[in-house]
Amino acid sequence: MRPWAGRFARIATMFALGLGLFLAWLLWNLPPASRSVRLDAFPAPDPTATAATLRGAFHVHSRWSDGSGSVDEIASAAAAAGLDFVVLTDHGDATTARPPTYRDGVLVIEGVEISTDGGHYVALGLPSAPYPLGGDPRGVVEDVRRLGGFGVAAHPTSPRPALVWSDWSLPVDGIEWINGDSQWRDDSLPGLLRATAGYWLRAPESLASLLARPERALARWDALAAERPIVGLGALDAHARLPLGNDGDGYGGGIDLRFPGYEESFRTLAIRVELDRPLAGDAAADGAALIRQLRAGRTYTAIDALASPVRFTYAGRTSDGGRVRMGERAPPGRDLTLTVSVAGPADATIRLLRNGRVVAEEAGYTLAHAAAGAEAASYRVEVALPDAPGRPPVPWITSNPIYVGGSAATAAQPETPAAWWPAPGGPWRIERRPDARAVLEATPDRFRFAFTLGDSAASYAAAARTLPPAALADAAAFRLEVEATQPMRASLQLRSPGDGPSLRWRRSFYADPEPRVVHARIDEFLPAWRQVPARPDLAAADALLLVVDTVNTRPGTSGVLTVGAVRVASRPLD
Repeated sequence: MRPWAGRFARIATMFALGLGLFLAWLLWNLPPASRSVRLDAFPAPDPTATAATLRGAFHVHSRWSDGSGSVDEIASAAAAAGLDFVVLTDHGDATTARPPTYRDGVLVIEGVEISTDGGHYVALGLPSAPYPLGGDPRGVVEDVRRLGGFGVAAHPTSPRPALVWSDWSLPVDGIEWINGDSQWRDDSLPGLLRATAGYWLRAPESLASLLARPERALARWDALAAERPIVGLGALDAHARLPLGNDGDGYGGGIDLRFPGYEESFRTLAIRVELDRPLAGDAAADGAALIRQLRAGRTYTAIDALASPVRFTYAGRTSDGGRVRMGERAPPGRDLTLTVSVAGPADATIRLLRNGRVVAEEAGYTLAHAAAGAEAASYRVEVALPDAPGRPPVPWITSNPIYVGGSAATAAQPETPAAWWPAPGGPWRIERRPDARAVLEATPDRFRFAFTLGDSAASYAAAARTLPPAALADAAAFRLEVEATQPMRASLQLRSPGDGPSLRWRRSFYADPEPRVVHARIDEFLPAWRQVPARPDLAAADALLLVVDTVNTRPGTSGVLTVGAVRVASRPLD
């Protein structure tokens, strides 16, 4: 035998041995196939529970932002995966709104994921916003609510700090109790390698192997739900895009692989929405009905890659026969029995949680529990499977709560401090970028500020007032009267010297042609950029500013902002 032939034979043998070991390792670590549920083997769900239950994907990105597929491609993948709807959440400022459409038989609803200084906020059901939404998270939550939208705090446990929602005192409408993009980023390298290798044989099951019970997100949801209704949603955060080399923010630049695919993601995890009546085939009406039910909390999440198909009902019955559904509050003074029905594997375990703590547990297909007491509480359900992935294991099914006791939360009215006094400082003056124009007509207690921003994204115009040393050292809140020629959002800012550029903190406010009073607590001011300390040094503040910039105003916009009676108080508003 020639020497090169012997070397080739040895290399071929080693390659074959390595390939065999890899295949053996792959088969050994391959996640179990999704368990098939025989619906005819279990009790039928309550036929009065709902007129229709739709299955769909929430939080999906397309080519319109950082996803890899067109809307038509996403709809086609959803149809192949058996979905009824898809909620797109491309990144944006909400100034563009597209109506729901049917594509490939799938209802496509277009929401928006808004970047704020305190995390990302997903909004559904918005018209086109009159100005860009972003920046101050308080302002974004206010704007989404004012415009009639439904807002969800996105990926609350993401390992990427810029994405994590930070202010839970704000009245967000919903929370992503699980987020697929956050889950894989938290997994170990061996787990990622196993999932990647197994993807080519069992894609949904391999993606599900990266999931675990998100303890912190669930604890946050339970704590909020104990105080007021809040909707929990299972989010895919699907991009169908894996960047190899990027711009440091996770996407963009380098080489992108279309992995994992949309269809495979859609087969992994989906939300269900219970409707009061079947879809009518009219995209606008059907989209509005679906968003209405999401807002009401008539939804639950299932990990389809663990077991399917899914049949689940959760409701309460009062002593007089009334029905209480997910998202609803039981009438006060009546006994309530909560009932769960699930068609699933025989070894499934139903758990009922009160404010996050398990109060009843039953193996099998049904659970009934008497809920009583005037104390406000939320009751939600988790259905567990013994072979579910994760440490701790991810629930197979997670419901939204039914609420008992207490009453629906109402917004607290701010208390007026005992004393307000005029904000200190010298006369108001103009500060602007060279490409912006501004005219200021000012008296000691009122000014009219006409502005036109330039075409640059960095353009701004401001009315500024120099502060005496330590003038705001004891300040706790501002009060100002505002009106504007058109709906807009500007910001009240504090500035102090820094080692390099000056430091700024801002608190945005809304203005329109109707005169209104704005209250801004000092503890609501946020850093204007990441390098600025979290809280202002009030004793060092040397300027007070009213700023119009491109955070919430399009370049080239003209308008007039009138501000009067700027006051400061020494103790906070309650």
